[in-house]
Amino acid sequence: MKFRVSLAGENFLVAFDPTPPRKHGFYATAHVEAQTEEEAETVALDLVRASTRLRPLVQNSADDRPRLSAEKIARVVEWPSDVARPLTGLTWYEEEKPNKAPEPTRTSVLSFRKITWTSNIDSRVAHL
Repeated sequence: MKFRVSLAGENFLVAFDPTPPRKHGFYATAHVEAQTEEEAETVALDLVRASTRLRPLVQNSADDRPRLSAEKIARVVEWPSDVARPLTGLTWYEEEKPNKAPEPTRTSVLSFRKITWTSNIDSRVAHL
């Protein structure tokens, strides 16, 4: 069976010229053949781990490893003709720098917002 696997990478310490190394995440899509969704996920994640384009960029230490996950797995009937296979769309973004937490005071108020968005592809809830 043919599958399209949407992948996400987080906590990748990489340097893009001429900047010093910073934490980045990325999104990518893998098109793989497998017997089950679980096998498709494993094959897709292994493709990223073995990528000769990605591996030389990663500068993480052993105690601060990058994370990979499959966000969505879909069975497809035909391979798309307009994208590279098996791995395509490696799109990087810089992860937000952690802000120093404000010192607690008597007047400090912590508030939370709940944002919900829906699309015809996927539904998610974000807690901010």
